[in-house]
Amino acid sequence: MQESQALKGISGYRVLHAAYGSDSAPLVSTYILWDLRFEVIDYPSRLERYLTAFTMYPEHSRRLSIPNFYNTPQEYTLFKPLIHFSSRFCRDCDFIIGGGFNAAYVIWGYPRTLRPGRRLKDTLNGAQMRVYNHPDSIIREGNKHQQSTMPDLTAGRGARDVTWNVTDKRLPSDHYIIQITIPTCIRSPERKSSLTNWKIFRDIRDTSQTNGNLKNWTTALKQAHKQATQECFTSAPSDNPDPYLVRIWKRRKRLLRALRTQPNNSRLAEGVAELTEHTKEHCATLARNQWNEICNTINGSLDRKRTWHLLRKLLGTHPAPVPTLEKHHSLLGLDALATQLRDHYIPPGLPSLYLNYMRASNSELE
Repeated sequence: MQESQALKGISGYRVLHAAYGSDSAPLVSTYILWDLRFEVIDYPSRLERYLTAFTMYPEHSRRLSIPNFYNTPQEYTLFKPLIHFSSRFCRDCDFIIGGGFNAAYVIWGYPRTLRPGRRLKDTLNGAQMRVYNHPDSIIREGNKHQQSTMPDLTAGRGARDVTWNVTDKRLPSDHYIIQITIPTCIRSPERKSSLTNWKIFRDIRDTSQTNGNLKNWTTALKQAHKQATQECFTSAPSDNPDPYLVRIWKRRKRLLRALRTQPNNSRLAEGVAELTEHTKEHCATLARNQWNEICNTINGSLDRKRTWHLLRKLLGTHPAPVPTLEKHHSLLGLDALATQLRDHYIPPGLPSLYLNYMRASNSELE
């Protein structure tokens, strides 16, 4: 926030104020959520009344420095030391500069370009920094001359996939709140998996003939493996994991860490074993539920290509039963086919449990 005359704190936030001026009120203040780890940056004394800066340490990502700057109207001598300080200090980390620059330039909605805007634009281009503002967005609710202007700018370097948008909320001011989203983890590249159908591999090896030369034999093995192998990309991780599964998995990790320090604790070992079995049961339940959801989504959509692709994968590569019967009928004949079916499906007869009749035969009684 800029021109923060009220120094009252906000519940759940820690505040950084710039150095007080002659009017005993800071020109810029930064409120940080209380559970975020940060470190205050030492900046030059020339900028202490116009700047607050801190560094965050997000997990699975590079550290991020965020300077918050306020430039008084018609001032243009602070842009160069600000960008120089940011580029020098944030050389080995990502940084994003935000604040009220009050620099008039035509691409930022102003009717004409003034000296502060020209100086700021040249300084940003020299430092190879990118401005994230959208030119068509309205960030200020003022009169007709101020509504299309952009006094609040956001620029940075190094951060990836930064999204900038204006919310419909505003504090007791005519400036709307700007929301900047920075992903805290770098997306891992898609991994390629190789799936080998060993039945097809064996069929190829049975039909192929190679000489006794070792080189020819290894070459034939590689070719057969290549023909029976299919490469595919693994599916991306889910953006919305099951919260209960995440909770019990974190609890299991805590118990495992405790078990490493107390290897003779039988209660911890039993707790880890019970939690592991419970995790397996819950994963099986989730898998069944996900499969039921997939079945419900494809119900009534057999005319779609995606459904038939799924059914083709489920059917597999084995031949259908009718062509198999026709092939056996043409090769072996009907009698041999009937004999094979009888031997395969009809169980052999059980021996009789009664004793043989040992007396003389009587045809009349029989």
